[in-house]
Amino acid sequence: TQLRMCGPKGSAVDMNCSYTYPAEVHGKENIVQTKFWYVGRKEDLQRKSSSYEGRVHYDWHYDSDCTLRITDLRVEDSAVYKFRFITNLDKFSDAPKLPSVSVSPSAEIVEGSSVNLTCNGEANPAATYTWFKVNDRDPLSQTPQLNFSSIRSSESGQYSCTNALGNTSSSIYINVKYAPKFLPSVSVSPSAEIVEGSSVNLTCSSDANPAANYTWYKENEEQPLGPGSIYNLASISSEDKGNYCCKSENKHGQSSSFLFISVQYAPKLPSVSGSVSGEGSSVTLTCSSDANPAANYTWYKENEDSPKASGQTFTISTFVNWPQSDSVTYR
Repeated sequence: TQLRMCGPKGSAVDMNCSYTYPAEVHGKENIVQTKFWYVGRKEDLQRKSSSYEGRVHYDWHYDSDCTLRITDLRVEDSAVYKFRFITNLDKFSDAPKLPSVSVSPSAEIVEGSSVNLTCNGEANPAATYTWFKVNDRDPLSQTPQLNFSSIRSSESGQYSCTNALGNTSSSIYINVKYAPKFLPSVSVSPSAEIVEGSSVNLTCSSDANPAANYTWYKENEEQPLGPGSIYNLASISSEDKGNYCCKSENKHGQSSSFLFISVQYAPKLPSVSGSVSGEGSSVTLTCSSDANPAANYTWYKENEDSPKASGQTFTISTFVNWPQSDSVTYR
């Protein structure tokens, strides 16, 4: 069985190891004559290459001990290491066993729930376990169990259980599920002014696991506009202005955000009305139209190019006893 070991460059690593063998085989005494560690071809590491010279140590204090120590670790030391012993009757090779890791609950892990990671393994002497989060040097626990009383989404990741004596390790990935975080982020494109007739995209995004489903609504309307993180208004009209809602949802929860759309458009057909203040006084003309931004108004007398006035209202004074033939048209 292979194991994964790691250590900083320049440090030392121990592969804790022990072995047993029968004292007799078919009535014949079984005696260990040679034992060594090797990589690749079955050659003793201490004799294999000058690159290991002075760095490979066999600290064997008793007959069944086969611990390997490598000092001054180098990048080129990355390899699969195996132990081999030869008796007068047979030859044997093996590699240390990995610890096993398990998670409880074994089903889906949801943010806020209690989670336990457990490490077990065969070792002699008994193993001392340390838990790490991968890419984090600080140990999380030095017991066989690592407990999360209320697990957070930020605690998703790979966790490694290491036997401190042999540096044998196994890892497990924890995937924490959670509802959409905070309010969804909503945006509109183009981000500059939106003109009637242009194409407009509304975009919604949120942090959720599993990924959220999105639905768009217009404010005060029950029927959804459509699903998906992007909603397109292919040719936006002035009637499309207003608040839009994006609902972000997965099976663990939901949240919503609003976005206001202002549509700019040219003036619709203006309407003109007049009011007379009394004979011998004046008449006031008023012009109004639907436009965004608000329209500017200019008054002209029919068949004349020069403007008479500007502004939404135009007042004609001394409007007294005009003959009917003097009726005029203003625009």
